[in-house]
Parts: sequence; structure tokens; C-alpha cells
Amino acid sequence: MGRMPTLANEHAPRTILLTALSGPPELVARPNPWWLRRIVGTMGTFLDGRIASGTPPERSRTLACRAAQLVALPHRRYLARCWLNLLDLARTPAVPGAKRAPICRRRIAAAEAEVRAMVLVLSGAGPIPAPGVAMASRLLNDGAGPLFNPLSPTELRSALREVTAHLDPATTL
Repeated sequence: MGRMPTLANEHAPRTILLTALSGPPELVARPNPWWLRRIVGTMGTFLDGRIASGTPPERSRTLACRAAQLVALPHRRYLARCWLNLLDLARTPAVPGAKRAPICRRRIAAAEAEVRAMVLVLSGAGPIPAPGVAMASRLLNDGAGPLFNPLSPTELRSALREVTAHLDPATTL
């Protein structure tokens, strides 16, 4: 049987943490082993909610690792594609009996400009703050939110503008 590949510590992705073992707190870099990245991936929705609500990612190793995953360009581009796919889906008529969660097609179509503005920032090559990416992910995955629940009190266009504002590194970093 094959063994799970391991990375040497000097080559492992790193996370910045705030520590205070003795004396004033300081930022330190810790390697993220494969098992931590796997665990954090399974806790993504929970951790995204904490990061989106303002918990600093450097508070814990799991939050810091998730923040690193969120801001990685491949993940951001995947998230952008999911939003574009949602726009495409909103333009097609609903199929009765489909095995998909129903979406609020009119609400999504009305917010197309805001979705595209957010996608442009998400898929760009520059650095962007983890809380904004977490907010975009949370909005996309919230079954009780404005994308899926017609009774949701959240106004989608406003929510998307807020997410886009949190993706601006000049105002958040």
C-alpha cells in the first residue's frame, strides 16, 4: 500500500499566527501539514463563517490555514466560476423535478452587474483579503440566503456590493 506523501517542513505551505507564549504577542510562521489542510477543508463552511464575520484569521491555526486556502488564486478563480455558472443557471428556465436546489432566478438576474463586478475582483491576480473571499463563499453556499430563499430579508444586490467592498485590499488590509 502507498503511503500518504509528506512535505518537508521547509517546503510546506505556511500560516502566520499570533502567539503570546511569554511576553508580548508576535507573529510567527508555522508549516501547514497535509492533514491540517485536509481537516480545514472539511470545516470550510464553518471557518468561512467565522472569517466572514470578522474573526482575525491569525487567531488560530485552523482559521489561518483556511484563510490561506481562501486567498489562493486557484480557489478564488473556482469561486468566480461558480458565481458565473449561477448567472448562467439563472437565465435558463427551471426544470420541474430537477435534483437541484431551487434558485431565485429573477433576483440573481437582477444582480448580474454586481455579480460580475465581484467576479472580476475575485479572479484577479492581485492579493485580496480573506474576509471578502469568505463572504463571497458564504453567500454562495447559504441555503437560507438570498440566492435560494425567496423569503430571505437580505437584499442580494446590497450583499454583493458589500462583499466586493470587502475584497478591496486598500480598505481591509
